[in-house]
Amino acid sequence: MINEFNRGMGRNARPFSNSSQGMKFIFPRSCITRMKQLEGGGKIMKKLSCKDMGTDCGFVATGNTAEEVKKKMMEHANMAHKDMMAGMSGQKKEEMMKMMDEKMMDA
Repeated sequence: MINEFNRGMGRNARPFSNSSQGMKFIFPRSCITRMKQLEGGGKIMKKLSCKDMGTDCGFVATGNTAEEVKKKMMEHANMAHKDMMAGMSGQKKEEMMKMMDEKMMDA
């Protein structure tokens, strides 16, 4: 991984000095994403939180794919937010699934 890092991203790092902690580097977001890919065997993890969906709940679902994250979110919602899910129509659930796709981020 270090060799791939040095070849592809090290040249994009910008050094800055902090006298108390020595030299540090600032990496562009694209470099950080690539480092995560290399560390995870080329996969970027996905994440979605209940707060992203508009609730006051600290649950965060993570997974290798969007489908895995949505499945975890739905399992959590059906257990922790039963009252909200019970009164939700099929159309509202479809809208919620679309919203999950829109709000999902790389971990």
